[in-house]
Amino acid sequence: MMAGLPRTSGDALRRELRARFGPDREEERDRQTVAKIRARGRIRSEREYRIVQQYADSIPANPDDQEEFLTLGAMLDAYMAAPELPNDR
Repeated sequence: MMAGLPRTSGDALRRELRARFGPDREEERDRQTVAKIRARGRIRSEREYRIVQQYADSIPANPDDQEEFLTLGAMLDAYMAAPELPNDR
């Protein structure tokens, strides 16, 4: 739902939530996972696909994040075109 907010409102809400409840450990873990996947250059599993998709959906509508969003979208499309099978590793 936060993705639909204007950038300044979304940023303010994120700051307030972080101040009130502390950092979101799951969000940070997912961010690290996405960084590893981007460094590798491909998604290897359905679990990784879901993490990347959720992260991409959480990127605010911000021109500064457009390149990252497009990169993640290309990786998601590539995985859906030819998902790896468990024995492909």
